[in-house]
Amino acid sequence: AISTANTQSVLAAYTIGLPAYAGLQVIVSAFYGIQDMKTPVVAGIYSIFLHLLLNFVLMNYMGSSGLALSTAISGILNFTILIFLLHEKIGDFDARGVSIFSAKVLAVSLIMGVTVFMVNQRFSVIPAILTGLAVFVIGCFAVRIHEMRRMFEWIFGKK
Repeated sequence: AISTANTQSVLAAYTIGLPAYAGLQVIVSAFYGIQDMKTPVVAGIYSIFLHLLLNFVLMNYMGSSGLALSTAISGILNFTILIFLLHEKIGDFDARGVSIFSAKVLAVSLIMGVTVFMVNQRFSVIPAILTGLAVFVIGCFAVRIHEMRRMFEWIFGKK
């Protein structure tokens, strides 16, 4: 029971940084697309130093959850730095559209997370995962995240 609680707190701390780590893949690719490989590396180095510092500080207060939270925070910082630097390099991009899309995904993800948590409390992991998947897909269609429709068209070959 104790190891399960520890695992849960570590995963919860890691979860905070998941959107940033997902976004990092896109942002770093954008830099590579404009032939700038140096900027993501330099930002990553700063992020690593912050990560190391936070590891020492948070580990003393939170144990293994502190290490996970340190990873999440450094990922968020890295993502934030690269967003600002990309904006400086290429000028204005559809920040409003990206923000709206991100808010929609965040809202659907939060609903999915709460649903998974509640189903997992009552049943087991497999029903929780399947329910979470269904909630996410339905939620994406409900808030008109067009990428979900495109993904289904790609998978099933329909337009």
